[in-house]
Amino acid sequence: MTTMNEKINKKSDVLFHPSSMSWALSIVLRVMKDSWGRRILYVLLDILSVVFSFLLANLVFYYLVNKSNQLLIHAYLVVPTITVIIFAIHMQDGYKYLEERRPENILAMVFKANIVAYIMVIAVAFIVQKRLGYSRYVVLFWFLGTLFLMLSFRLFVRLVMVSLWSKGLLQKRVLLIGDEKKLSPIVSHLRTQRYNRLQFIGSVLVGNERDNKRGKLARLGKLEDLSNIVRNYHVDRIIVDRDSITDELFLNIFNSVSKTGIELNIITNPFMNVRLDFFLDDFTGLFTLRPKAWPLNKLGNRILKRVLDLVIAVLAMPVFLVIMVFVGILIKLEDRGPVFYRRRVLGMELKEFDAFKFRSMCVNADDMLKKDKNLREEFKKNFKIRNDPRVTRVGRILRRTSLDELPQILNVLKGEMSIVGPRMIVREELDRYGDFAKMRFKVKPGITGYWQVMGRQEIDYEERMEMDRFYIEYWSIWMDIVIIIQTFWKVLKREGAY
Repeated sequence: MTTMNEKINKKSDVLFHPSSMSWALSIVLRVMKDSWGRRILYVLLDILSVVFSFLLANLVFYYLVNKSNQLLIHAYLVVPTITVIIFAIHMQDGYKYLEERRPENILAMVFKANIVAYIMVIAVAFIVQKRLGYSRYVVLFWFLGTLFLMLSFRLFVRLVMVSLWSKGLLQKRVLLIGDEKKLSPIVSHLRTQRYNRLQFIGSVLVGNERDNKRGKLARLGKLEDLSNIVRNYHVDRIIVDRDSITDELFLNIFNSVSKTGIELNIITNPFMNVRLDFFLDDFTGLFTLRPKAWPLNKLGNRILKRVLDLVIAVLAMPVFLVIMVFVGILIKLEDRGPVFYRRRVLGMELKEFDAFKFRSMCVNADDMLKKDKNLREEFKKNFKIRNDPRVTRVGRILRRTSLDELPQILNVLKGEMSIVGPRMIVREELDRYGDFAKMRFKVKPGITGYWQVMGRQEIDYEERMEMDRFYIEYWSIWMDIVIIIQTFWKVLKREGAY
């Protein structure tokens, strides 16, 4: 009888056999599978970004605009710029572990590297060619072009990797050791981020069968057989529930895998729901834990987020005013009702305020909900109704394009909402939040947010809350920027809106 191990090996051989795939896919797999291959690819793409942007910036401003023959007069700046960018990214470990970096961290890394490089360009150009001068427009265009291309190339490679992971290729095979039920938050955490690189292949029995709560994963054997399990199932990473095993067993696990290059992760209950910084003390060599504040508890971060809100809201106001005129006319023509709808929602510190929206439902929508039992029951599940009969013809267009939420820019200007934040809720939903409410209402609700770009209306209520929690715990200004960009993309695709 064919064993599970033989089946896995056969599947792996078939997937990576050149005859079973196109030559292009075969090359992609070989490059992406090798860590050095990926690093060289990223370096080459960064060099291409700098060179192409330099040529384009000079072509536009010196040849097409000024009709000058000085196209390559500043070519001496290209090599130092490439060197500084590659060095700056290397110092941030930017050519390693890219598959394990979140998009906002990649954006921050690339932006910082470009800032350092182009400050150097300006300084060198000013010193070396003080008399000849150097166009600031060329430097700006070169900077923006390089930034755009470096991010675009990384996004493209990331999309290729995500596509391969979805097909079961190049995933890291993960083995769980300990109580699978206690390890389930890790699976949930990855699902919240839509991160599919890790493939949970099974778990290892610790102690007696009756002492281990069985989950959905297959039992691959006992702890005594760990070396064989790791070898036979091609394990890349092990996650250990530290509370389920003794010190002696943990040392045995560590010694068993220490020479194999396999990554070892540890979970322990006391630290599962606590934010901590971990570091080694230089003098004592002791592993040190220090409490870590929520990012938006810091005044500087709150000010930075508010500045971003105001900049975007002010820039969006002219667009909002133009759209308001056309949408207002359409709404009035359909049923002569009010243009705006005020929804009473909870803000920071549980303070209620009116969130503005373009009215997308009939005037008596609330009465219809009260009278229709089936409609009311569906609404209570997720506080959303698919194919809502109360939505008007104009309202359907507004919702599909997400234009119905555009008036909330006024709430942002008033300081009641943020451009990006957790989803806004009404008081009737408060009971569902439990202990999470204390954290949740320290942050302003947002026009868009993490849950909107990761699933919009296609996810259930509990997962929405988990995504709000993730956003608050891992917030950064770069995350807000990424979410804003993703929101525009989702709106253009009309993905998940109804």
